[in-house]
Amino acid sequence: MNTKIRDIAVIRVVDDDEDVQKAIRFLLENEEWRVQVYSSGEQFLINEASSVPGCIILDIQMEGMSGLEVQRELAVRGSTVPVIFLTAHGDVPMAVEA
Repeated sequence: MNTKIRDIAVIRVVDDDEDVQKAIRFLLENEEWRVQVYSSGEQFLINEASSVPGCIILDIQMEGMSGLEVQRELAVRGSTVPVIFLTAHGDVPMAVEA
């Protein structure tokens, strides 16, 4: 991978499980990615700058706003930042909605 992309891109991790946050951050930072971690969808949306390249790793099931609700809000805001969904409890209808 081009290191220049890693210098400017930010991978945003949005998950309310601290252990998951730590594991993903560890993995990505060891690959020299810039990582920002948020513990809720609301916290993420307050701080989101969609003009910064990268992607969003988003838990579907969180307290407060769900990942799908966060995705809908990003669409309303016109964000084109790619979203990767994570969940421990997925099903086909949820995957189709995502």
